[in-house]
Amino acid sequence: MNVQHKFSNIIRNKQREFIILYIYALLLYSPLIVLRLTNSMDGMWDQDDHAAGAAELRIGRWFWPYLDRLRMNVSLDPLPTIVSLAFFVAGILLIVSVLQLRMRVLTYAAAMLFLSSPAVLCQLSYSYMSITFSTSFLLAVLAVWIAAGDRGSRRGKILQVLLSGLVISVMMGCYQASLGVTCVTALVLFLLMLAREEKGGNLKEKRNGSPWHFVLRMLLALILGAALYEVFLQANLAYFQETMSDYNGADAITFSGVLAGLPKAIRHTYSSFCFYYGNNGYHFSVLQGSRWFYLLYLVPAAGCIGLVIRGVKKGGWLRGLVMLLGILLLPVFANSFFLLAAGSETMMQMTAGMALTLPLVLCFWTELSDMKILHKGASWILAAGIFLLCYGAAGQAAIDQYAMYVGRQASFSLADNVMDVLAISGVDYTENVVLVYGAPADSPLFVRTELYQKANPYAQYGIWNGNAELNRLCWSHFFEQQLRVNVNYAEGDTLETIYHSPEAAAMPVYPAAGSVANVWGVTVVKVSE
Repeated sequence: MNVQHKFSNIIRNKQREFIILYIYALLLYSPLIVLRLTNSMDGMWDQDDHAAGAAELRIGRWFWPYLDRLRMNVSLDPLPTIVSLAFFVAGILLIVSVLQLRMRVLTYAAAMLFLSSPAVLCQLSYSYMSITFSTSFLLAVLAVWIAAGDRGSRRGKILQVLLSGLVISVMMGCYQASLGVTCVTALVLFLLMLAREEKGGNLKEKRNGSPWHFVLRMLLALILGAALYEVFLQANLAYFQETMSDYNGADAITFSGVLAGLPKAIRHTYSSFCFYYGNNGYHFSVLQGSRWFYLLYLVPAAGCIGLVIRGVKKGGWLRGLVMLLGILLLPVFANSFFLLAAGSETMMQMTAGMALTLPLVLCFWTELSDMKILHKGASWILAAGIFLLCYGAAGQAAIDQYAMYVGRQASFSLADNVMDVLAISGVDYTENVVLVYGAPADSPLFVRTELYQKANPYAQYGIWNGNAELNRLCWSHFFEQQLRVNVNYAEGDTLETIYHSPEAAAMPVYPAAGSVANVWGVTVVKVSE
């Protein structure tokens, strides 16, 4: 198939584009890189020396431990971020290649829009697994690139499907939610192939290069990839004597279960898509609060309409209807992972497929350069709309990084005060059992600025409200990973008992008198209600 030769050509021909986009990404995320920013959940818990193992295998990510071993289980910032950004840029340029797009201003803007997305920043904020995320993204695109190639011989086509399926299995072994990247990229390629097919061409008579042949190859690759993923997963579970976890329904994925949950899953894909691009919780643009912001969606909407019109002109109404159906199914393909796990919760790190959808749809405009829609000043409206989308996304990335920084600073200050109080009280926190009650962001000492409030939830460092175990994980790892202090933190039954005791609930909040007390042999510091 000469895949290696074709891939090498892409690397040689896209060096300038890679440098431009990579420099943009490095500048955009320079605060994250220089300040070693993370989110205040898993990103804080496992920052530098996390070694993937049984926990990762039990949630189906069988290839992740092997990746960690390749880098000797060290994720010392900023190296993971620098490497991950290179992988993201490489994946984007591979998309440009597979879609056969020319690197125009519009293409650069679409690429920058994806790089600026909260999905990318969120994945980078998990520094210990950012390389795993970015590797999965790159493999997700590579699978489509392999399947899309035009192979002449039957043997070449079989090998093409086999290799694409193998890549998909490894991609899901890194991070299953990247399946959405594969599916939405494949769907957009299919739509572009239909739009480019000349009127009167009988697709069935074409042995190679037709949209329908690509669909068949991609479908076979996905089926094979899913089968290989299950084989590799079960083999690793058996070898290491582990069982699947119930995390996000990982242990309940069966063929019958997928079919039964399909209506719910489809509704979930659309609701998650609206949640991401709406203003209900996730923010991908700093301009979302403006009333006129949603007018910007007319730019991709007009691109979709224009592409359908082009398809009708080239292939008739039937092709136009197929293309319209494909566009309407974009949310389903972008969130295709939910078709396998309908009950799984939508988290920001899972939204790469959705984040990629808008940039891909904007690229539809590259096919409309010969249509009247771009004449008489409309091109300037298009340029302004795309600029505002990119500007808003970059602004939101800056705000999220700001929230991670100031939230961490405030949490550090509060933790230092806690340590000082314990020392003044004569508490040996290396021997005596300690419990910090509450979250930093809920403390009266924690300053929540306006910009902090505008950040996405994952970036609001210091918010770790939840049950007693979550409180323990956050505070104990904060002392260990951030302050590098050994604290004998309460755990197990002791933690649960004290955390839900009326004595702890009745204590005043620090720095008030009585905010530090001995409750049943445990030194409790109450920082918030």
